[in-house]
Amino acid sequence: MEIKTSKIKQVVKVGDPYGKFAVLYHKLVMENGDKIDIGKQQRQEIGNELSYRITGDIGQHEFTKAKSENPNWEGNKKSFKTNTHTKEPNRQLSIIRQSSLKSAVEFCDSSKCGVDDILKVAQQFTDWVMSEETKTLNTSNTAKAMHDFAKNPTGIMKPTDHNNNDLPDLPF
Repeated sequence: MEIKTSKIKQVVKVGDPYGKFAVLYHKLVMENGDKIDIGKQQRQEIGNELSYRITGDIGQHEFTKAKSENPNWEGNKKSFKTNTHTKEPNRQLSIIRQSSLKSAVEFCDSSKCGVDDILKVAQQFTDWVMSEETKTLNTSNTAKAMHDFAKNPTGIMKPTDHNNNDLPDLPF
């Protein structure tokens, strides 16, 4: 059976607390016409909205057994439905930026980067994650780029001779 949501129209009976969790069994008439027998830990009142699933055979008793349900729960996926994309459209970007910043701090720790360098690296990581190119990018190129950056985080190239050997720094 599907999950139904309706307001309580009438509370016919509330049983005594039962079991170690002190469950109160309610016989309720709902606004949608259902008559249900449901266990809840809190006393239910007229006007409360309740989400439930019919578990008993309809018509066998005046009040059909029902189980309380969370309408946001996707039972077979073991997760909650969320509307984060409509409530917070920038949430995904915020998560990626936080992760990129953390990764940039860890990445730059060994090369003693300054705050500006860390923020630049974090932005590069964010841009890479958000870009469509990441799906086709060769990961060995990415690893090489990260390695090159770790060796030279400022991006300033040292002069080299024709054999790609570093020339000594000039004294001025």
